[in-house]
Amino acid sequence: MKLDRTLILSCFFLIVLSASFYDNIFKTVDYEWFQSFQLDSESLVAGKLALSQNDGIFAKGGLTGRYNKVPNDKDRNLYQYDLYCQNINLETRSYTAYLSQTGGQAIMLSYLSWLSPFSNTVNLNLFHLINAFLTSLALSILLFWIARSHGLIVAVITFIFIFFSPWFTVFGRNMWWALWSFFIPMILVGSEFRSNNNNNSLFRLLAIAFLGLFIKCFFTGFEYISTTCMMMFTPLVYYSSLERFKFKKFIKKTGALVAGALTAIVISVTILSYQVGQLKGSFQDGLEHIYYSYKKRSSGSSDRLYEMYNEKLASAYNRSLDSDLSEVLITYLKKDALDFILFNVSFLWLIFLFLFSTTLIVLPVRVNKVIKNNQNKALAITLWFSILAPLSWFILFKGHSYIHHGMNSIVWYMPFCIVGFVLVSNVLYSTVFNIYSSMKSKIKI
Repeated sequence: MKLDRTLILSCFFLIVLSASFYDNIFKTVDYEWFQSFQLDSESLVAGKLALSQNDGIFAKGGLTGRYNKVPNDKDRNLYQYDLYCQNINLETRSYTAYLSQTGGQAIMLSYLSWLSPFSNTVNLNLFHLINAFLTSLALSILLFWIARSHGLIVAVITFIFIFFSPWFTVFGRNMWWALWSFFIPMILVGSEFRSNNNNNSLFRLLAIAFLGLFIKCFFTGFEYISTTCMMMFTPLVYYSSLERFKFKKFIKKTGALVAGALTAIVISVTILSYQVGQLKGSFQDGLEHIYYSYKKRSSGSSDRLYEMYNEKLASAYNRSLDSDLSEVLITYLKKDALDFILFNVSFLWLIFLFLFSTTLIVLPVRVNKVIKNNQNKALAITLWFSILAPLSWFILFKGHSYIHHGMNSIVWYMPFCIVGFVLVSNVLYSTVFNIYSSMKSKIKI
């Protein structure tokens, strides 16, 4: 019976989140922001869809991109959608490929477009719906696990936090970001530990880590790659804390996950190098482009790039590479994490809330014993490990974070904020339940 209630509740989460992500039906974020969010990035997929219908799915190496031949009265990004929806055929040479991502999401959508009996306008809406559904499905799977492990009420409170997290709403349906793909490695690894955490073989863990990260890299390339890799390790940290793995066992399982992740990354780099090499001339050219793309997004100095490539970078890249890390971190801490309509909560205040909840659990103070249980202690350990996931992107890819502060806040939820939501929900529910029980016993007396 409990399983049935959990499953029904998870289906409810799936339906509500899908509707919110697809059309902002509950008005959880500003209409203009929702409609315009990341159209520049998503237009790369729209341009690829137009190219695929004209020249084949694997034209231009199968890479996403945009057509540059745009009427004077048209916006370049929005025109890519017109090209696809109106079946406009332009010369292939006017298409500029985006060379830093495999473009698997656009390849799969191109296949769906080819199979679809509907008009391209309808297809575009369907593609948004598919991404909204898959993102909601990934989050609902996590909520299902929360309900099974921590109870239905904790899952409901966590859902409310997610529902009012504006970044999920604006990212949820985006064809470029395919947000669901970032959660696949963590979900697969977590499922393995939950079902078989004491007897899973190292090879099986390696294979699962490889499969999960390869799927992610195929669909969304190396976007937020450090964050995704760190996410994948959070189930290991949680279950090793909960089950008190011996150090040797923990190291072996860590090694298996690392080996699987590295294999997936190497193969993904090889595939992208081949794709880029088709346009630039050789496989080596593809490798060099990937390295250059990494350097201009990372924490290096712009002077070093001048030496390597003997060219002057755009001023935005100069500022990003030479920027101060503390400036980048402060920018992201001030961003809104929750929008409760009447008031907003920044990531900084959310971290303070997580710290307070952790204090109640780990410090030797007299609090409700229900709060200080092994599950919550494991959650607290996992929470502060998981903060490394967003920080890894802000630090290792400081250049990218400096420029793209209008979108990178999403990494706070991968999975740091989600784990924090569960911890706060547990503490809140346990506290209220304890107060209610105390009052009830006093009334009986």
